[in-house]
Amino acid sequence: MLAFSVQQRAVFNELFDPLVQVLIEPGNVGILARAHNWKAFIEALCELVE
Repeated sequence: MLAFSVQQRAVFNELFDPLVQVLIEPGNVGILARAHNWKAFIEALCELVE
């Protein structure tokens, strides 16, 4: 984890934990890697996070 103060950890955990949960799955990484542009990448990421 990056160096954050104790107070900041709660905020950053809320932001990064869902992202980490998506990225630890190889199938999800493959889906994101196949995105043909930035918009498609963000749309796929949003679907995977939900």
